[in-house]
Amino acid sequence: MRLPEITAYTNRRVQQEKFGGINHTFGAAGGELYDMKNLSARYFPLLSPRARRYTVRKDMGTANGIFSAGKLYEVYGTKLYVNGEEKSTVADSEKTFCALGERVLIFPDKIVCEKDGTIKPMEASYAAAGLKFGNGTYADEKAAANSITTTGAAFPFNVGDAVTISGCTKETYNNRTPIIREISEDKKTLRFYENTFRLPDGQESITEPGTVTLKRSVPDMDFVCTNENRVWGCKGDSIFASKLGDPYNWNVFDGLSTDAFSVESGTAGAFTACVSYLGYPCFFKEDKIFKMYGTIPTNFQLMSSAVLGVMKGSHKSLAVAGETLYYLSKVGIMAYSGGMPRCISRTLGDDVRLSDAVGGSDGLNYYVSLKEDGKAALYCYSSENGVWHKEDTLAVVQMAYSGGIMALVDGGCVLLGNPADIPTGATREGAVISEAEFADYDGGSFDAKHVQRVRARLECEKGTTVVFLVKFDGGAWEEVDRCGAQEKDVFTLNCPIRRCDHFRLKIKATGEYRLYALEYEYVTGGRK
Repeated sequence: MRLPEITAYTNRRVQQEKFGGINHTFGAAGGELYDMKNLSARYFPLLSPRARRYTVRKDMGTANGIFSAGKLYEVYGTKLYVNGEEKSTVADSEKTFCALGERVLIFPDKIVCEKDGTIKPMEASYAAAGLKFGNGTYADEKAAANSITTTGAAFPFNVGDAVTISGCTKETYNNRTPIIREISEDKKTLRFYENTFRLPDGQESITEPGTVTLKRSVPDMDFVCTNENRVWGCKGDSIFASKLGDPYNWNVFDGLSTDAFSVESGTAGAFTACVSYLGYPCFFKEDKIFKMYGTIPTNFQLMSSAVLGVMKGSHKSLAVAGETLYYLSKVGIMAYSGGMPRCISRTLGDDVRLSDAVGGSDGLNYYVSLKEDGKAALYCYSSENGVWHKEDTLAVVQMAYSGGIMALVDGGCVLLGNPADIPTGATREGAVISEAEFADYDGGSFDAKHVQRVRARLECEKGTTVVFLVKFDGGAWEEVDRCGAQEKDVFTLNCPIRRCDHFRLKIKATGEYRLYALEYEYVTGGRK
């Protein structure tokens, strides 16, 4: 006769005093957060909701761009605002910004917001019939074939501009791109180096009967940045650099250290983004990163690395937090410190397709609004703690830092995070509704378990409600308790005792709270 086996029951207690970020994968372990809403790492390692946001502007129209460089620049529809004041009319299109000193450049409009607040076009054009090409003066000395004179309106150019001439029919040689060296006081005569132009033998001048056009042009560029007092940009496979300190001139080639510059990478595919990082202009394709080495055009050298670059359509994901550059690639969010980039978004989900990312930084935290399988999501990555937190489904058009993360959204602007400065007139949102869903907890055992007690060390602000839910072996969520303790205290949940293999806990809250620790107490039994 064989007696039945005796089942040995063991009491176990597990405490958790550190709460990491999201781990939305099948491999999430007990205590990790499988899913969340509106949580943050601001009190890490405690668990807490994100800070309440501020609405800075709303109902402004189509959000086209935002940038901060001493002043806050915003574009809604066709209106450009500087520090909230309407300044100019622009095209109704998505904008790209960069700052050169105290000047802000706006593309694709190709305009410059000067230090004194004036708005100037980068390009200038002059077209007229009857322009006279002839002898003139240079440095108060007679010079041959070096001047262009008009009888119409004054030329809109400056000394040092490179102007492309087209439309000459008497002497087609004069259709070229010379550099203006002097301009007469009435601005109706442009002077160049001697023998810049060609005149018929024995003639001191010729007059072109048809329309001749002079143009100071700026190349069309998809992405721009500034580095070492130059503006850099790229389009297709081409890279361009402006004249040193001069965003108006891109065709000055004097053989000097101040010259403009252009080059093609000679690799397949189009550039997807550019940024200035660690003192170098960096250019990205989906499968390569390029760095431009050198200090002057004669020693500029483009070097490439066959690594994961910026995903097409995610050029606005580039941002630096904790001295590391973050961006979205074809395989996920990458962290790049100048060597080999590494993927840091594995915990955001198994087989989740990310796209259309927009990033921003407050110096330590990297915020990124993107699409997960086509659905909007906003995440925050703490570079200090190396954890991700999911906030909500806020769809951001562009981000800038101005006392805090200014997120441009459809029709207005929202202030994220924990801002240092709050703009006058900004309105604060109500209590934050947050959720924290923990991964399955199985105690590291294949034996059955009876959950006997769950306790939480919790602190809440006045008016906050915290609800605890639990489910066993993949069943339905059951609300087990709720509280609103206003002082840090231990709260024992009224958790049902139920036999299970694993269980999961969820916390729903409205308002501000801080979870310091959780304690699970359960009994393990046999496998039957």
